[in-house]
Amino acid sequence: MINDSVFFYQVPKRIIGYEVILLCLIVITVIFGFFVKIEREKTYTGQVIKEKNNYYVSLYQAVDSYEPLESGLKINGKDVYYEVINISDEYIINNQKYYQLILKVDLDKKYKIENNLVKLDFKLPKKTVFEILKEKFKKGMM
Repeated sequence: MINDSVFFYQVPKRIIGYEVILLCLIVITVIFGFFVKIEREKTYTGQVIKEKNNYYVSLYQAVDSYEPLESGLKINGKDVYYEVINISDEYIINNQKYYQLILKVDLDKKYKIENNLVKLDFKLPKKTVFEILKEKFKKGMM
């Protein structure tokens, strides 16, 4: 004789509740990953240089991680106007290739010191979480 209780085993309601909660969390994560765009910034250290009574900022950007600097610039938390004057050929520093960028920046008087180092925060274009993860997987960083 076959035991009927083996065929009609009921799943406890607690396990069904956990499955529903897990499914909801997965759906929320996918929606968040595809539709929410994140503001990004990239920080560089630039050197103030002086040419013909004009002050410029020189910085080096790695060729491998080059991203266009298009959205905006903050120097020590203050939004400033900038213009790219020159992008040089590749420089090799410690076996890594870099571009040298010369920027015309509206600097405050306290930063207008030749060879002064300033912290530059560039706003990058907004991207979704999945776009960022896709780029990292392509580069092999994860």
